[in-house]
Amino acid sequence: MGDLIRDFRFAARRLIRRPGFTVIIVAVLALAIGLNTAVFSVVHLLLIRLLPYHDPERLVVVMDMHKQRGYGGASYDNFLDWTRDTNAFEKTSLLTTAPCRFEGIEGRRLSGLDEAEEIVAARVTTGFFPMLGVRPRMGRWFFQDEETPGRDDVAILAHAAWRRWFGGATDVVGRSLRLNGKKHTVVGVMPSGFHFNYGAIVDLWTPFVRQPEGRLTRRYATLARLKRGVSIAEAQEQLDVVARRLERQYPETNANWGYSVVPMRHASDFAGPEINAAVLLAFAASGVVFLIACLNVAGLLLARSISRAREIAVRSALGASRFRVVRLALVESLLLSFCGAAFGLAVAYWCMGAVSGIVPSYLNPRAMLSVDLVVVSFAVFASLLAAAFFGVAPALRTSRLGAGEILKQDSGSAGLVVRRARFLSALVVVEIALALTLMTAAGLFLRSLRNLMTLPLGYRTADLLIMKLNLPEEKYRASRRIVRFHDELTGRVQRLAGVVTCAVGESPPLSDVYTPVFVLREGRPEPEDPRSIRGLGHSVTTEYFRTLGITLRRGRVFGPQDGEASEPVAIVSEALVRRDWPDEDPVGRSIRVDGTWRRVVGIVSDVRHRGPMAKRIDHDVYVPHTQAPGRTVCLIVHAEADALRLAASVRAQIKEIDRDVLVRKAVTISAAVKESTAELRALTGWILGFGMVALVLATMGLFGVMAFSAAQRTRELGVRMALGARRRDIVSLVVRRGLALASIGAALGLGAAYAATRALSSLLHGVRPEDPMTYGAASLVIGLTAFLASYLPARRASRIDPMEALRCE
Repeated sequence: MGDLIRDFRFAARRLIRRPGFTVIIVAVLALAIGLNTAVFSVVHLLLIRLLPYHDPERLVVVMDMHKQRGYGGASYDNFLDWTRDTNAFEKTSLLTTAPCRFEGIEGRRLSGLDEAEEIVAARVTTGFFPMLGVRPRMGRWFFQDEETPGRDDVAILAHAAWRRWFGGATDVVGRSLRLNGKKHTVVGVMPSGFHFNYGAIVDLWTPFVRQPEGRLTRRYATLARLKRGVSIAEAQEQLDVVARRLERQYPETNANWGYSVVPMRHASDFAGPEINAAVLLAFAASGVVFLIACLNVAGLLLARSISRAREIAVRSALGASRFRVVRLALVESLLLSFCGAAFGLAVAYWCMGAVSGIVPSYLNPRAMLSVDLVVVSFAVFASLLAAAFFGVAPALRTSRLGAGEILKQDSGSAGLVVRRARFLSALVVVEIALALTLMTAAGLFLRSLRNLMTLPLGYRTADLLIMKLNLPEEKYRASRRIVRFHDELTGRVQRLAGVVTCAVGESPPLSDVYTPVFVLREGRPEPEDPRSIRGLGHSVTTEYFRTLGITLRRGRVFGPQDGEASEPVAIVSEALVRRDWPDEDPVGRSIRVDGTWRRVVGIVSDVRHRGPMAKRIDHDVYVPHTQAPGRTVCLIVHAEADALRLAASVRAQIKEIDRDVLVRKAVTISAAVKESTAELRALTGWILGFGMVALVLATMGLFGVMAFSAAQRTRELGVRMALGARRRDIVSLVVRRGLALASIGAALGLGAAYAATRALSSLLHGVRPEDPMTYGAASLVIGLTAFLASYLPARRASRIDPMEALRCE
């Protein structure tokens, strides 16, 4: 132990005496370890860390699944049946989320304003919290009788909502708040570590009250906890039996419907496969940067080991064993690594907010990401791995040489230098290959993002404001009252200064309010697969197409003649025409939209309602708002300039009509388009950043090797110049060697990039993984940086005075 402590002291003194060398290595390691740790925190959150519930290995989601249409929401009646007729589950629960009007606490309006705030409320059955096994921080769970109408006026708050609304008051239980015009009593507050965000960040929970909907309504999520000793396969078998019985008993609603049991262990179970793939890709890219950094540090230590060769030889001659020599080098590597890890944790903490952009916002990554014990342990493990990687190789290569062999050679002798130069060259070749692979991936993602941002969407994005509106159900049950509200609102807003035109519509672009419908053309038989006639439905006012800039191809738009008592009509998109009438004109024909036959009066251009990230264009059907009015709609305003400035004026007009209408946050369409690509932009930024860091490190490595090689060949270059070699000949000699190393690395990197990028096809848009332009651009960047990294040492070597070089030797 005493020898080990002396080794640490000796290594620390050596590093302090060479501050420039130490700072460079620590900075490189801190950057590599910090980036890896930041991305690992996301991997840990999504894919490794179990959900913070009691015994999460037994938690499952029971998903209703149609044989042709795939997954769908659950029916309450079916939920009761399989809960009663199976014995595989210890507890079950049903859940649904929806926007809600939060109007204030204890009868007071929010912040003194006569306006409601939009929040997300989750309705759950009483088994929800006991199933998860998480007790409230204060108060209690729901009681069984609170699922009955009139007794459901209670709420359990999320921790963040409790802090925001009640300031963290400890007497919150028993106090009241107003939701959707109804008073609710707070009966509990969940702890800060509890997060259950099902498609949105939930602010509070209320008891689930059954509605008279029937088995055809499928809009809920069902969760369950398996009994101890029961496997997912056994639970699936029992549910299959129940599904077959329900199919025989209720063929009208349950034909072709079954169940699928899915584990609910990690946050990744709530994210799509593309999100998980993106996170793993970012982690792999950070791992490549880590490897390049280790190669760089190994090269620096190996180059320095030549200057220490005589010191090590003397130690060996005086009786130091090979193990002692290697241990001394490893101790120095450990000190460097631990310093790098300490600063790396600071880098990881600083990057945490940026790396959370890869994860969808509804998973609330900013609240759940943290530099916890597991993340710190990863940083320590990374530092140990780095120390072993870049410390062992130089130590072993130096310790293999005998003391006599080293003492017979001088510092510039060929035997020692050539062996080191070959190893350093191999390290640089690998660095360049890895850097080219990352640069190629970054180029593909940049081109993909550019394709998305320039993709024609079918509607204008400049100076367009969109505001989501929720009309209270208790006041707007009658269709005529909804239509009157729409008409009065559009009339008022149209008269505002700066407004070009405005409209109201269901399922407008990037609203996240999409209404699927089934569209069957006249004369076509019922298909076996209902998905083949699925479309996207839109209830719109007359100015909708002009406001959004959607082009009318044929026929007419809606007008005053399309009233509630008039013939049901519809306008279809070109995509629907291509699908259902490839060789015919549908204008004047009839289509069935969710059971209602309508006359087609017009055809409009295709629209990417789900934004540029949508893999396909929807088959759109538009109907007049007078014939199918909706309470959850969007107001779209086309402004002369800077649409966001109109938000306050528009909001005031809405409140003058009805103060109880919930007005959700106003956004511009351009901002919504940008938000729809947020995860891809974050991933592209990180991959590009990793690529740039890898390029800089590889360039540093090549520069160091060429500088080292030129310095060790001082006598040779001096002789060449003494014999008549010109400066440009010396420059050419050194640069050619650097470009040769870069060419070998680029060739290997192109092969690695071709193999690696083929796995990225699901994350790319409008560009192939083997895109030659991207490969060529990445190779050109590597070539230019390799030339610069070789030219600077070559230029310095060409200025050697031959007489001084020979005299020194």
